[in-house]
Amino acid sequence: MGAAIYAPALNVELMYKLKNGLSIYYAEAFAILQALKYIKEHSINTFCIVSDNTTVLNDIKYLEINTSPHPSIIKSICSNILEITTNTGNSNIKLIWLPSHCNNTNNMD
Repeated sequence: MGAAIYAPALNVELMYKLKNGLSIYYAEAFAILQALKYIKEHSINTFCIVSDNTTVLNDIKYLEINTSPHPSIIKSICSNILEITTNTGNSNIKLIWLPSHCNNTNNMD
């Protein structure tokens, strides 16, 4: 199991090896959390994080800490978003869903 961050405009490719047996949900949430940490560390003010996992994105959007299968990582993500918006004054943070299972012409084979 692994997670990755890819930002070609920033020349960033980060890959993380995760423990065996973790869920796809955890891997997606972990990648989002690592992206937010990178954004904070490098003082990036304009960004968009793309994920294909609607469950993780909805748990973040609606602060579903109590119903998430991994509440601590969702809480960390939400805390990082709050910190970024507070420190930068940027309330225009974008996390968007891009389904990977559809015939999206921008997806690479």
